[in-house]
Amino acid sequence: MELAMIANGIYRGLATTSASSVGFGEIEMTVTDMLICYHFATGVGIRSGGWNRSPLRQLLPSEVACQFAARRNPERVVAYALDSEGLIFFFFDEEELEYAPKCTLQGFHGGSWNDITTLYTPQQVTAGLFEREVTMFEASYGDPGVVPRLRYNGFRG
Repeated sequence: MELAMIANGIYRGLATTSASSVGFGEIEMTVTDMLICYHFATGVGIRSGGWNRSPLRQLLPSEVACQFAARRNPERVVAYALDSEGLIFFFFDEEELEYAPKCTLQGFHGGSWNDITTLYTPQQVTAGLFEREVTMFEASYGDPGVVPRLRYNGFRG
C-alpha cells in the first residue's frame, strides 16, 4: 500500500473518556498540510489541541510488524509516528475493513483518554460511516443521544 503522507481532511471516531456514562465520546481530527488538530467531546465539555505535522515519520515495516503481527497483516498497514508526543497513526488497507474504521491513533495519554482511538477516514466520514457507527452504538444502549457529541458542546444529546 502506498501512502505518501496522512491525507488532509476530517477524521471522526469515538475515543474513550471516563467522563461519559458510556465510556466514549466523539473525536474529530482535522489534518492540514501543517497541523493535526483535534476536538474531543469528553462528556463534560470539549477538549481541543493539536500538533505540528512536520516531525511525522513513516514507521519501518519491522516497526509496524511489532505492533500488528498477531492481529493484522503488517504488509497492509502504513503507520506514521509523532515521536515527540508518543503518537502513532495506523492506516489499514484491507478489503474486509470497507465499513470499519481504517485509522487508529495510539499513544495519546491526554487526561482521561489513553486507549487506542479508532477513526474513520475523510472518505468514510463523507460516506456516512461514522454517523452509522454512532447510531448503532446508541441503539445498543437503547438511548439515542447517549454519546457525547461536539454538536452538543461535548455533552450528550
